[in-house]
Amino acid sequence: MNKIFYYTLQTLAIVALFGAIILAYKTYQYVGSLTPPANEINLSAARDGLVHYKVKEGDKVHKNEVVAYLDYSDLAKLKKQQYYTYLQAERAAERAKFLVERKAMSKQDYEAAYFQAKQDYANMMSIKEQIDQSKLISPVNGTVSSLAGAEGQGIASGDPILTITTQS
Repeated sequence: MNKIFYYTLQTLAIVALFGAIILAYKTYQYVGSLTPPANEINLSAARDGLVHYKVKEGDKVHKNEVVAYLDYSDLAKLKKQQYYTYLQAERAAERAKFLVERKAMSKQDYEAAYFQAKQDYANMMSIKEQIDQSKLISPVNGTVSSLAGAEGQGIASGDPILTITTQS
């Protein structure tokens, strides 16, 4: 009789245990279907600057959409200046090449002019890259859940600017 009683209790305990697991499993499925887990993506500043938002909290955003940007007017002016510097250096290199071909200038002077033009071009492209980094682009489709600061507020490199929430 003790043996039967023992198995009966064990079976009841197992049934109760399975009942709890099934209940938890059903609850998990029900909750999961109502609100799937959300992923939050924080976008941060790549450089210092004043932030300008193109969205507001609650807005739906699409992948590759510009959602904010850092003021880059100073960089745009610098890029324009660097472009004209590059054009002058390129013309000087072309002129130096012409003179070297006619033996009126040393090859060493031509190479210096040529590499100066290359350096000025690299500087211009570096500024362009900084301008491109001023634009914050949404990496996913989602909803803007929070903005980190006010329009026109100063932001330091690495500071969060906004959060996008996605549903999995």
